[in-house]
Amino acid sequence: KDKAKGEGGEAKGWKSKMPNGHEWKKIFPLGLMSFCCLFSYTILRDTKDVLMITAPGSGAEVIPFLKTYVNLPGAVLWAML
Repeated sequence: KDKAKGEGGEAKGWKSKMPNGHEWKKIFPLGLMSFCCLFSYTILRDTKDVLMITAPGSGAEVIPFLKTYVNLPGAVLWAML
């Protein structure tokens, strides 16, 4: 009987694909940094739209203007750095 597909073979195959001890020291901080970046990006993106819509003298019509004439050139300049 094939051990990879037999009883207990699934557990051995699964555990062999998990990182070992010294790799977790790199994977955990990397995952934490990724989570923090995604979390702050999401919070700032949602807050930006709310602040632009509720600001005095502005409304929802200011968002396309900002994305076209502020965000796009800023992203191009940042990519050129």
